[in-house]
This record gives sequence, C-alpha cells and structure tokens, in this order.
Amino acid sequence: MIDKKKINLLPLKVTENQIFLNYGIGDYSFQTIYTYENLDLHKLAKGIGECNFEKICFHMLLFEANKLLSLGASSIDAGIYSKFISVELAELWNTCGENIWAQWRYQNNKPNYKFAKLVGQNIPSEPIDYEVNTEKKYLVFCGGGKDSLLMAELLNSSGEKFDSLGYSIDFYGSHDLQRKSIESLSRVVNPGNYSHLYIQDTFMSSPILNVDKDYDYKELIGGETPSSLFSAIPYVLANGYSFLVLGNEKSADFGNLNWDKEAGREINHQWGKSFEAESLLSDYISTHLLKSCKYFSLLKPFRDPAIFKALGQFQEKLEFTHSCNVKKPWCKKCPKCAYVWLSLSLIHI
Repeated sequence: MIDKKKINLLPLKVTENQIFLNYGIGDYSFQTIYTYENLDLHKLAKGIGECNFEKICFHMLLFEANKLLSLGASSIDAGIYSKFISVELAELWNTCGENIWAQWRYQNNKPNYKFAKLVGQNIPSEPIDYEVNTEKKYLVFCGGGKDSLLMAELLNSSGEKFDSLGYSIDFYGSHDLQRKSIESLSRVVNPGNYSHLYIQDTFMSSPILNVDKDYDYKELIGGETPSSLFSAIPYVLANGYSFLVLGNEKSADFGNLNWDKEAGREINHQWGKSFEAESLLSDYISTHLLKSCKYFSLLKPFRDPAIFKALGQFQEKLEFTHSCNVKKPWCKKCPKCAYVWLSLSLIHI
C-alpha cells in the first residue's frame, strides 16, 4: 500500500546548464528545474569534485522537496542520498520545517502536527575550500524590488564592488518578462556582472489540493529563502564570492500572532527571512558546505518605514523596480502591490 504522507527524494539529473530536482509524495511526482545562465555545471563539478557537487545538488533537492510538508508529510525517504544526511543537516531541515510551516499548522488548525523529520548520522562534513575573489566578494540577490535597489545603493556608497543574481519562477509569469524587469534595475544600480537563474516548478502550480481529498489543506507553502541560498552556491564556487547578500528587513524577525493552541507559540509568516533563520543558514553553509562563504541580509537593521524614507534619495530609479507575489511585475490587485504603491506615494508628501 502506498504511503500518501511519505516524501520520496528521487535521483536528480545534471546537464551543462540545468539541474533537474525530482521528488514526490505518495504516488505523485514533481520536479523543479534550475537553469543557470553564464555557468557550466559540468566544468564546475570537475573542478570541485563530483562528490562535492552531488552533495551541493542534494541540498537543493532536499530544500525544494520541503514544500511537500504542505501536504502533511509525516516521513521522508532520502533514498540514495541518505549518505549526505548529517546530524547538522537534519537539525537544519527540522528547524526550518517546524518554523516555516507553523503558518500551515495555524491555517489548517493542526496544533503540534508531527511533520516529517530527518534523522542524521555522525558523518564528516568538511566544507569545500575554494579560491576567493578578493576584488569582488559579494553576490547580491536582485529580486527587482525596493529592497534590491536600496541594497545596491548602500554597497555603491561604501565603494564595494559586487555582482547581481536575479531569478525568475514560472508561476510568477513569463520568464522573459521577469528577467528583463530585474536586469533593468540591476543595470541602473550596478555596473558589475549580472547572472540569472530560471526556475521551473511543477509543484506550486499543481492542482493537487483540488483533485485529491486526502490532501485537504488550505494552501501550498514553500521555503523560498533556504532554497534560493542553496541554488546560488554554484555561482559562489564558480566566481569565488565570500558573501551571499539578501535584503530581508527587520520586521521578518517578529511573528504575526501568538497561538494559544501551541502554548502561545509565535507564528511568523516570514520566519525564513528572520535573523534566527539567517544565522542558522549562514553558520551551516560556512561550517559544512563552503569554507569561505557567509550569508547575511544587508537591510536587517531596518524596518520598512526607514527603507521607504531612504528610497526618497533614489526616486529617479524607483521606476525600474517592481513588487508583486501574484504576477510580476505588477498585478495591480494584490495586497503587496497596493502596500508598495501606497508607501512609495508617501515619499512625495
């Protein structure tokens, strides 16, 4: 009998420019495809060693598959990749699952729901020692929004050189349109190199919640921040960056409510962007994956009011930004579009 609550991690595939991440739950199969611009994955794998490269790809697979927790997954079979599950990786996975999907438990009224847990082994996990580019140490994520604009201007004002990484996801609309929108902002704030990661995902746009009554849940949730960090690692290794830089601001450190059904536990919609998550991910990456790499959020000391006020200095560049979680660049209907438009309007008052 098929266990409809068991996650299965399936063999991944790598071509010169793509990584195919395959995973499933029960008898359903899903896939996420990363397509890398300006990067030869075969050359990279040869340079760092096939085993090291496979280990990195497994982290991508594992943290893409965590979306299946949205279907109430209660167990996980790592298959041929069990050899990579250290005690530290299991702790990271379990902590992310517990906190990111706290929102899922609240929405579905399932207090203290027992999610799939990883059990790690005491295995050596030496980080990869790679050559660091001392001239240009920063790889800055550029999503095309207000935070990306301010991050770039802060680095420019400090005289730091950096490259930009944009990424597009198919459920946000046309890849071509997303890429052009993001790159247009990158061009006006940064003369450095721009690379783009294209993500195709069959799970988040899946109709599974409508067609299978065994998965009677409110919505599908993904851990986008951890996934994006691991997906960027090939660029770090290929170009020698020391820092992965995101623009998560201070409000992500605080929850939206305290839930009495979980003894007053804080439910934080943005936990994956919190300082707690940032510290855990940065420590794990530098200790177990990449010897010379740290991850941090440049805007972490600031809340949105301060960010919007600071953007008043760069009004001529705001037209190159966009911000929407439904259909990029702007759906002009969702709460995020309305919030950003209203807040930017107040800059002129």
